[in-house]
Amino acid sequence: MDIERAEALLQDYRGEFMATMAYPIASKANLMNKLFTQLLKELAHYYEQVQDVKNLERSLLIDLKLNPYSDQAVQQLIKHYANIGNRAEAIKIYRSF
Repeated sequence: MDIERAEALLQDYRGEFMATMAYPIASKANLMNKLFTQLLKELAHYYEQVQDVKNLERSLLIDLKLNPYSDQAVQQLIKHYANIGNRAEAIKIYRSF
């Protein structure tokens, strides 16, 4: 997927797919959320490579919002804040986890 299409999906993000509905197709909703999480990880990797700090942070924050108990999401965000010299935010994320 090209970056423009991925960005369009990210801009249209409104929250976890079918999060508040009790449908028997929960497995489809789970798959959609996993695919979106994978897209976020790929975007974060891309933004890290091109050194786009703002979009990297946005991708990592959305990933953490979707996966608040993910060690990997927390570690990536802390590493990001450490790399840009924002120690206060790194500590804030660590403490909230």
